[in-house]
Amino acid sequence: MHVATAVVAEENHTRAEAALTRGAERLLVLQNDEGSWGKPPMIGITALCVIALHDAPGIDAGKRDAAIDAGIEFLLADLDEDGTTETLFGLRSQPAFWEKTPRYATYSIAVTLLAMATVDKPEHIPLVKRGRAYLRTLQRINPNSKHHGGFGYGAGGRSANLSITAWSAEAMYHTAYVEGDVQGADPTVTAQNEAMWASIEAFLEATQKNPDVGQDAAEDSDAGGLGYKPSKDASKVVVSGAMSYSGYKTMLYAKLSPDDVRVRAVRKYIAANYDLSEDPGRGRAGYYYYLHAMAKALNAAGLDGLKLTDGRLVKWRGEVIAVLVGLQGEDGGWHNEHGKYMESIPELVTAYAMMTLKTTLATP
Repeated sequence: MHVATAVVAEENHTRAEAALTRGAERLLVLQNDEGSWGKPPMIGITALCVIALHDAPGIDAGKRDAAIDAGIEFLLADLDEDGTTETLFGLRSQPAFWEKTPRYATYSIAVTLLAMATVDKPEHIPLVKRGRAYLRTLQRINPNSKHHGGFGYGAGGRSANLSITAWSAEAMYHTAYVEGDVQGADPTVTAQNEAMWASIEAFLEATQKNPDVGQDAAEDSDAGGLGYKPSKDASKVVVSGAMSYSGYKTMLYAKLSPDDVRVRAVRKYIAANYDLSEDPGRGRAGYYYYLHAMAKALNAAGLDGLKLTDGRLVKWRGEVIAVLVGLQGEDGGWHNEHGKYMESIPELVTAYAMMTLKTTLATP
């Protein structure tokens, strides 16, 4: 995953790198013997820790890269020959995790793909191709359902949500390179990808509140924002900041035009609801996920400055760095006293914080 280098004030850059160094040292301490992270070991958290550690500055590169290799080895352990069915593309057979939480299958596949794209090793390309093919099959396809075009947690079921859809879309976007350029791509696969993105676009519509900029939208501070669950009635969507940023970056990955009414509507919501103290609609629950979604969305949009509804122009990169540096614990990790959405797990929130810092610096 490659993005352009952003211009960040030297002082902020130095502070961010120092925080990344301390965070990386903490993740090395928290890594389990078999290369995983989490207690019990979790595929999703391990993948995010691999991404967070990649190219982390200021620590022993040999130790860092050995930890990353061990994490990748854990992610790909017990992989079936076809890479898809019994172990769901590298999901390890762990009774403590898999049998109790099969609903995390799609999420685990998506973040494993992102981890491999981040590490970017040629020997992983066949696995990434198989993973992409399998992830496409997990999309909910039913034009008569409000869940059409989305992705849900598990391999089965009919429901979908914006969080998993955003992770899946991000995985497909950042691994598209393995299927060749336009001239070299398989036309069948190209058609499948086009259909997938068109269906994702439909799901985004179902999760956006009042996307049409009209009188009702003008009176609603949530208008244009997106929510976790889809609704056939656009006025009934329960909006949050995290889902709005997740939806916005997914619109960008789907290549919606900046002039598209849906894009303009979510940009208007963001300008009216920019907040680094909490997630509008959720408070401090899921706070690090929220900051991570914000940074990825604004970076994907190529924004260094964000003009708010009140006329202020905020330099969000520096502001996010300042917030995260201030929240870093003495042990080098990050913590959220609001444990909802699994943010009581230090490995998870530390990975989120490091990924966010790296995004403010526009590093892969």
